[in-house]
Amino acid sequence: METARWSTALLTAGIETPLFYLFGYRRIGDCLWFALINIMSNLLLNDVLRAAPLELCFWGMMLSGEFAVVVLEFALCLCLMPSVRPSGNGRLFLAVFCTNLVSFLCGVVWALSLA
Repeated sequence: METARWSTALLTAGIETPLFYLFGYRRIGDCLWFALINIMSNLLLNDVLRAAPLELCFWGMMLSGEFAVVVLEFALCLCLMPSVRPSGNGRLFLAVFCTNLVSFLCGVVWALSLA
């Protein structure tokens, strides 16, 4: 189970970090911070979802968790990436939102293909 947690987190970072790069965040330090933030938020979200009664409100928990992840990642990127300028917050939020949306949709497609 521990291996699956880390595999999922690394796979998510592997999907989202190149997309973050394509949004124009090309500094190696920014991409490394984004990957680390991504791994941490993925592990946190999956731990919360494992502890929650998902059968009662799976999609509500999943979507609210993803929203919380976007907000958390955006805030951490602002705090930890010195190259992000205050005037670029809209672009940063769009990048964080879109990268999370793509990886979420990849996860949904993957889950449906296993069903």
